[in-house]
Amino acid sequence: MREGNVAENHFHARQAAIALLKMAKATSDPMVAAGLVEAAADFKEQAGELPGAVSTKGLSAHERYRAQRRAAEPRSILLVEDEVLIQMMLIQMVEELGHKVVAGACSVDVGRSLAKTEEYDLAILDINLQGFNVWPVAEVVMDRGLPFFFLSGYGPKVVPDGFKGMPLLNKPCTLKMLKRTIDFVLSSARVDETPDKSGEESRT
Repeated sequence: MREGNVAENHFHARQAAIALLKMAKATSDPMVAAGLVEAAADFKEQAGELPGAVSTKGLSAHERYRAQRRAAEPRSILLVEDEVLIQMMLIQMVEELGHKVVAGACSVDVGRSLAKTEEYDLAILDINLQGFNVWPVAEVVMDRGLPFFFLSGYGPKVVPDGFKGMPLLNKPCTLKMLKRTIDFVLSSARVDETPDKSGEESRT
């Protein structure tokens, strides 16, 4: 397919997703809204705005096995989200997927502290926390060598400088979208099977 055609298809898919999300916000029927959000997610994936299936091209059979196992195992999660209702919804969704939120924060200061001291396998970080950018929390998680992804209702334009290209999950999201993103990030993470989650210095 020509490059121009790909760009055009991405544009139309993006416009369809936007229209469906507007319809989801306008309807008072939660079942209809859920269906519209799910359909919008499919168009967003077509537009290249959602991670698709994890590519295992170039990996050995053992590496593919480890990537798949890493994604399938129950994981402990640090959740940083300032909207209480969304935080509660995400906790429930995470548990439905077989994982567990072991620590949660609603602000940059608390999030940064927990990111340093808590034991977790993955961090989910809302970009806008009470008007402040989450980048100080993301820096701590990155320094510890742990995987994470961003949440935002404003698209990729608000991703902090220095973190462009990092996985981003748009809000609102469905269970399918959350699972896809968690699996993608865990499978893609270049971390050891048993990473240092304590933040302590290596013993000599």
